[in-house]
Amino acid sequence: MRMPPIQYAESADGTRIAYCVIPGESPPLLYVSAVDVAPGIDMAFRLGFRSSFLEALAGGRAMVLYDPRGRGFSGRITKPLTIEQMVEDLDAVTESVGEPVRVVAGNTGASVACVRAARDPRLWTSLYLMGPAATFAGTLTAINGWDVRKNYRTLLGFICRVVLNVSLDDLTATIDQFERETPVETAIAYDDVFRHFDIWDLLPRIELPTHVSIRLPAVPGGVSEHAKEVASLIPGARVVVAEGSLSGREMGQWIRSTIDGLALDPAVESSNDTFTHREIDVLRGLAGAQSNAAIAENLGISIRTVERHVHTIFGKLDVTNRTAAARWAIRNGLG
Repeated sequence: MRMPPIQYAESADGTRIAYCVIPGESPPLLYVSAVDVAPGIDMAFRLGFRSSFLEALAGGRAMVLYDPRGRGFSGRITKPLTIEQMVEDLDAVTESVGEPVRVVAGNTGASVACVRAARDPRLWTSLYLMGPAATFAGTLTAINGWDVRKNYRTLLGFICRVVLNVSLDDLTATIDQFERETPVETAIAYDDVFRHFDIWDLLPRIELPTHVSIRLPAVPGGVSEHAKEVASLIPGARVVVAEGSLSGREMGQWIRSTIDGLALDPAVESSNDTFTHREIDVLRGLAGAQSNAAIAENLGISIRTVERHVHTIFGKLDVTNRTAAARWAIRNGLG
């Protein structure tokens, strides 16, 4: 996929924000990657994993990408950075597109998108959030114990190898380009902001249709756990679950199918109203990966009673195993 021409929007303080539009059908998608450390527009089209992900995500629909200030083609950071400036940059790109967009946002970009959606949802019609965090504790930086001040290139190497699947042969050159597009000073400026941000109070104000994706198996204290907490506070938000390792193309197609309203699993269409209160309790236990014995102990009932409830739940959901039932429970806010 070739990179479209770079365009510029002007943020509220005059900073030029670079963006491009992959041509296709309307309404367009607006893709908001992590705003602190992530490949810029130029790298996105050079890296195979990222390029195939974006191409599959677009799927023939127009899609907008942008470089946050301080990165890639956008203007530099000339004064202390704030979350308000990040939102204003996103505003500028949205208004330059000039038509309603569906937003796909990841990690710290998802957090910024939540702030914008809560404060001013103009021209946005829906949200798809990947790994959103309400505080610094839920960011990839905090969870992985990264410190951009101590060894920035090591952090970039991890992102390139583990997240972006860059080959060893291309690793040094890719890290060099990454460092040019997102200088350490920029990464530190964003890190300073996210170490102090807190958007818990804003999440209940989001009124847009919202999906939040998590990966299974979820690690205690990991990105998925924090994302579930965010989803629980956004009215009507639905959790969608990806399992195992997916290629860039597979991930793009999976997200696109969700955005377009395609059912990922027939059980998702079921309603909580079809379950008794006790079955809901058991479903919560399944979502928490609890054994029948643990569920029985927590609810003060016998293991045989739990087994009967599990059997009934399988029948109502038309599934044959605990994993499928747990996926349904998580997607429907019971996790």
